[in-house]
Amino acid sequence: MLSGNEWSHYWPAFPALIPALWGLMLMFFVPWLNQKTDRRWLWGVSLVGMALTFAVPAMMLSDIRDRGAATQALGMGSEMMVRADQFSLWLNLIFAAAGFLALMIMPQYLERAKAHHGE
Repeated sequence: MLSGNEWSHYWPAFPALIPALWGLMLMFFVPWLNQKTDRRWLWGVSLVGMALTFAVPAMMLSDIRDRGAATQALGMGSEMMVRADQFSLWLNLIFAAAGFLALMIMPQYLERAKAHHGE
């Protein structure tokens, strides 16, 4: 198990990891759902993922503003591989907001098309 200090090395990678892992989790479990099962609840699960995708860069942005520097994450061989600065975090916030808007529009489209697929 990683201690608190070791988690701080991976913190800059979280804005990229959270949406990727959340989407993989959804895509992993959806095929096991029965075809006759109502899949509209997946929309709510997706909203939670987008909220996390928005919250993590927002928290990191306030932390970086206070310190005034970028953070980096360790990769293979203790090399710095992931860098999170103000610009990248603002881009993460913009992408998360765009994803949230797409999720807000999606239910009406799916009702018209009668297609509630997890993908």
